[in-house]
Amino acid sequence: MTWRGLDGVFAALFLLAAAAQYNDPDPVQWIAIYVAGTVLCVLSLLGSAAPVFALVLAAVALMWAATSVPVVLAHPPALAEVFGDARMMNPGVEEAREMLGLLTVGAWSLGVYFRVKSRRA
Repeated sequence: MTWRGLDGVFAALFLLAAAAQYNDPDPVQWIAIYVAGTVLCVLSLLGSAAPVFALVLAAVALMWAATSVPVVLAHPPALAEVFGDARMMNPGVEEAREMLGLLTVGAWSLGVYFRVKSRRA
């Protein structure tokens, strides 16, 4: 699969993640980060992603993910709990899931940043 294809896949995944936030206790911030990830993927797909947008989105997502580390370490969930049943077994499960989503947005945004920078160099 090409980078363009992967941008399309991640755009769809981030859009689905944004849609899944409608019943979250704090949906606005989660919808915003996933929609921003979707927009970045679409812009990358179209060849017009700005490297500064990708870098800022990566920084925000990764710094936000770092705020989950203390809760995840205090309540370490089993992988089966994180990737299994949708119910929240303990605070660590929800935080781990949120952290994984943010790490995914951050990592993909960094990937877009480096791809865009290498094309412009």
